[in-house]
Amino acid sequence: MAEKFELGFDFVEKWGRFAKPEYFRIYVYILAMYKKDKTVFSFEELADILDIRTHKVKSAIEYWQAEGFLSIEGNSYVFTEKPSKEEKKDEIRARVSSRPSYTHTEIDKTLSKNKEMSYLFSQSEKIMGKLLSSNDMEILYSFVDWLSLPVEVIIMIINYAVSVDKGNMRYIEKVAIDWADREINTYEKAEEYVKELEAIGSKARKICKILGISGRALSTTEKKYIDIWTTEKDIPLDLIPIAYDKTMLNTGGKKGWLSYMDKILSSWHDAGIRTQEELEKAEAHYRVKQEEEGGKPLKKGANKFSNYNDTNKIDYKKYAEQVLSDMLDE
Repeated sequence: MAEKFELGFDFVEKWGRFAKPEYFRIYVYILAMYKKDKTVFSFEELADILDIRTHKVKSAIEYWQAEGFLSIEGNSYVFTEKPSKEEKKDEIRARVSSRPSYTHTEIDKTLSKNKEMSYLFSQSEKIMGKLLSSNDMEILYSFVDWLSLPVEVIIMIINYAVSVDKGNMRYIEKVAIDWADREINTYEKAEEYVKELEAIGSKARKICKILGISGRALSTTEKKYIDIWTTEKDIPLDLIPIAYDKTMLNTGGKKGWLSYMDKILSSWHDAGIRTQEELEKAEAHYRVKQEEEGGKPLKKGANKFSNYNDTNKIDYKKYAEQVLSDMLDE
């Protein structure tokens, strides 16, 4: 039986702030008990032990499953802590530094026997619009020999890099290592992944348009939040203009407004809100709760959303007080 267990600093720093307290509590408890003696609980057992309603336990488990940190396989849990972006960057840097070195003789010998390698070099020059240096050739050769990527996948990587205006070998190598780690090692897998990346890029451009950003590169802060909304949390595009309007209404576009908007979108994401209809229901539920707490009579049909999770209420005034007071520190 294990005496202790560990949580990564990045996991605690992020999810200790952004996950609902009871969700975080449930995750830590089931992780600890599973690490201790492989105990797997039913929703009802967890609800009884932690004195939390069963439907909230179920929602918490589904939340961690959706975020990719937990899966249930038979009578066991599988826990996975995703690496942070910085950890991933460090990992890629380490992989780059561990790339084998190849002599020109090795490469020339392969070229004389391997038509695919010759094709890779010639196509790379056409796509990148330049002659390959000896260092470029060595890096491309490593994709085949070291990363075991097929030539057609490497060509797709180069095409993708050039399409996003990052057709330099340093970026191409990082992408190749990332794809190899993800086991994107067939044309079909590569094609599907590129479509996903293009969809994310298209969504990001639409968000920029909603935010009034055009004709310039994104700032570091803008890129950070747009990356979170498009990839990390996959916020539905229909919710972006609603959050933007509420942000402008409450902040007037003052410094730190992106942080304010992110808090709104994060609250919707954590509440499982994916559509405008769900948002309207959540806000209607909140208004009913406000009336109840204020002692005012309920409006007709107010019980329509009585089963909606109490933690879904969205207090924009409270956000304004919390966020605006910190804006000058952003």
